Amino acid sequence: MNSIESSDSAANQRITAKRKALEEEEAAIEKRKADVARQGQRELSEKIERIEQDTVKFSQEAEARAEGLKRLQRDQVSQLNLQGQAHVEKLSQDLATRIAALDKHALDAISSHQTGTMERIRASAERREDPFYRLKSFDVSVKEGEKDYEIQVKVPPHEQEKVFVAADRNELKLTLAREFQEKTALEDGRSNKTATHQTVTESFRLPTRVDPSTASREYRDGVLVYRIGKQV
Repeated sequence: MNSIESSDSAANQRITAKRKALEEEEAAIEKRKADVARQGQRELSEKIERIEQDTVKFSQEAEARAEGLKRLQRDQVSQLNLQGQAHVEKLSQDLATRIAALDKHALDAISSHQTGTMERIRASAERREDPFYRLKSFDVSVKEGEKDYEIQVKVPPHEQEKVFVAADRNELKLTLAREFQEKTALEDGRSNKTATHQTVTESFRLPTRVDPSTASREYRDGVLVYRIGKQV
């Protein structure tokens, strides 16, 4: 009897230690998720700020080029004034056409740059909000057998390895930890990389206690099947 009590006590100690380790891991994951969320918001603000700076820079450069051509026009008009009014008017028209073309090119470049960058940021943000990447809860079913329980969880094939199942007494905890990364190429050789982390945890109680040492899992037809024996 003493040997059995000692064995139960040691098993309980191991279970308690494992539960504490899982709780600490869960707390660390939650902290990491909060840190990543703050980092993602900061990166988005930095992107928008860079877009605004690039827009101002394009505008300033276009204005400087246009002003330079206007000065050139005034200088050439002064130098050629003696060659006849007809020639001066033609030169003025030519320069005006060049200025208009330059202004249009600058405006088109600004619009294209701003639109392209905003579309990339918008696509990234929309993808983060996609329900596929924003799982709220598990689709779980539990079947009780004579000697064990069968827990079925519907998950995509690429995520079944990211689902962790932990049992303690008659409590079962499901955890999914995943990460979505996206790298975007910008103009002038720059690029940025974004990452979104998500953790989903769901706990529920079984009618009887279970034995974690008997647990097994398999994946078939889009369903993760987890079996665990009842405690004798």
